[in-house]
Amino acid sequence: MSPTTTVRFRSKNFRPLRPEEEQVNPGVYGEELARWLAGRLIETESFEPRVDFEDFAWLVELRFRDAMAWLLCANEYGSDDLWMIDVREAPRLLGWMRRSKLPADALLDLCTKVHTILAAEPSISEIEWFRTGKRGQEEEGSPEPRR
Repeated sequence: MSPTTTVRFRSKNFRPLRPEEEQVNPGVYGEELARWLAGRLIETESFEPRVDFEDFAWLVELRFRDAMAWLLCANEYGSDDLWMIDVREAPRLLGWMRRSKLPADALLDLCTKVHTILAAEPSISEIEWFRTGKRGQEEEGSPEPRR
């Protein structure tokens, strides 16, 4: 079974700074969270994260061993204090991108690093990790990442 790789939590610290009309996708935020998380990863690890955006989330892209991982950061739609981070292997879309598959142990290790960063931030509460089922439903919630 895959590890719990999505975390939901509350914080008022990551509210968007730019006005709604300047957001990538109205109602979808996460830039401040992604940049904060990238900064913490730089401080605690030897990562060189790259922050970018998609329609549905902001992402922190980083090399993790010989593979790539994405940390997708977004608010729960309609909320400015309920946040989610989905930790996953970056897609290997092109054949010439010869990256290794991110092992489940490395994915869990990365989730644990993210958890440590979140748990150390006093403004963050109600941390809950879960895995997403085949139909997109949440499964097996826990207060910390697990196998």
